[in-house]
Amino acid sequence: MAEARSPLETAFKGILDLNWSEKLAEMEIYHYKSDTDTISTLTGKIIDQSELLGVLNALNDYQYKIISVNKINN
Repeated sequence: MAEARSPLETAFKGILDLNWSEKLAEMEIYHYKSDTDTISTLTGKIIDQSELLGVLNALNDYQYKIISVNKINN
């Protein structure tokens, strides 16, 4: 049985190298400028809370400030 994956978007301050996608649950990485900061987003599907925590812990380990985590409605 295939595992259900929930689409999520995580936003954080800073620039994350695009090569990190493989290490972060194959999520797509985007960057944009706000008025004062560069914001990166990770967008993709997460299997469960454990995988989500792995992604968030990796960002935290490198001292990225997480702004939001949102479920994307299809």
